[in-house]
Amino acid sequence: MIDNAAMLDGATNVDATIIHPAMVYHRDGGVLWRFLDGIRDHGRADVWGGLDNRWPVVHRDDLAVLYRLALQAAAAGERYCAAAEDGVRVGDMVAALHARFGIVAEPRVRTAAAVMAEYGDWALGPTLDQRMSGAKAMRELDWTPRHRDILSEIG
Repeated sequence: MIDNAAMLDGATNVDATIIHPAMVYHRDGGVLWRFLDGIRDHGRADVWGGLDNRWPVVHRDDLAVLYRLALQAAAAGERYCAAAEDGVRVGDMVAALHARFGIVAEPRVRTAAAVMAEYGDWALGPTLDQRMSGAKAMRELDWTPRHRDILSEIG
């Protein structure tokens, strides 16, 4: 596997600023696509891993603003995490979507082993309990995400 960040860090002709996005969403897509596909196709969300896992999230519009701010003001070689919310419980996101669509069925929860067998190693990521802070970008680049409550936005 190629480590793109290491490659950029080692390049003598590139002054890279690296942004690590959290799980990117918008009301009807992004990282929510699998939940929405499950609701549309099977009448309930499809969850990989567990309902108690947390995901750091960032709205696509806020991520775009951070890229602009980084281009304008970040020092070369800096790295920023783009997370407007450090860790939102997957079960809470699914509950908000189920309520939005009037679904009373329990979500379908699949194990990491099952989804990796079907989709490959990349599928491990969404099964993990993850947290990430965007505090450095907020502090150093004056990034102020407008979308800071995914549950109210998607519900």
